[in-house]
Amino acid sequence: MNVEGKLAKILSKQDNRLVVKAAERDAVLNEISARMARYQDWDPDTYEELKALRNDVKDIFNKGLPVGDDIIDQLYFLDNKTMEVVEKMSRQYDDVVTPDDFKLIASIMSENLRSQVPILKDFTRFFGRLAEDFVLNAKPKDSEIDWKAVSKIKMFGEYTGGYKLPRYISEMLGLNPNEPLSEKILKRFEWYKPDSTISDFLYGVREEKFRRTGFKTAKVELADVVKLSEVEVLYPNKLPKNWTQIPWVNFDGKVLEQKFTQTFEERLRYKDKDGNWVTNIIQVQQKTEPTWWQEFINKSNTINDIVDAQKARTAYAVNGNHSRLLL
Repeated sequence: MNVEGKLAKILSKQDNRLVVKAAERDAVLNEISARMARYQDWDPDTYEELKALRNDVKDIFNKGLPVGDDIIDQLYFLDNKTMEVVEKMSRQYDDVVTPDDFKLIASIMSENLRSQVPILKDFTRFFGRLAEDFVLNAKPKDSEIDWKAVSKIKMFGEYTGGYKLPRYISEMLGLNPNEPLSEKILKRFEWYKPDSTISDFLYGVREEKFRRTGFKTAKVELADVVKLSEVEVLYPNKLPKNWTQIPWVNFDGKVLEQKFTQTFEERLRYKDKDGNWVTNIIQVQQKTEPTWWQEFINKSNTINDIVDAQKARTAYAVNGNHSRLLL
């Protein structure tokens, strides 16, 4: 639940009150930071001026101060939508609610919740440490065999799917092009479930994504080039090299996965069709890099996600609002 968003919606109902959310403030600051990056290497003076401007704008937003004309003139490079937020701050209001106010409200709410539910803090800390330990030390190759999945594959075979319509026909009809035609028809009946035994009987058993169904042994490779011997046991599936997701089990017994991977922000600056500069900030997942030898021999499956252990420790127990752990 987005508490800040709900509070902002309630507080902003009065015309003489301005409510500034942290997301709106950060959008302005991010555009200033993007412009700073353009001057950092070749114009240090402009970079320092923009840095000081960013600090001033941050104080204005956090303290709810009115924006002067001189500040607005310096922010001429902002996108139109972002500039609207700044211009709101230039008007006169009887009351201004700032991101610092929301931060204070959040601390008061947390303190009251802690007094009413004392175990909550210990609970989240414990499961946060447990989640961090899991992603750092647990190895997919050591996971237990899923005998149920192995038995079903042995009985019904691996998933092959039925006849699929050509992609252009599926797109014309607004249907999923990756779904067999017979399954499209069966889904019209209430008694049919895509993950049921009937589905396994008709189409075969789909590969388990995060649970081990088999393994490979006696694998010996020379310099990643020549594979001397390899024996497959049961039905090995392709598990990640390291865990980046942690399981929960909800009240219905369904397994839910929370994924924690490292990301970094990348700023893209370009001109739109009208010639206006636009700055976008995107989240890019961080990946492992292959060695020079693996690149030379063009070996596949060498790039993997990198787990964010800190995010798992701080967000796992908070986001996992379910009945019990699978760990």
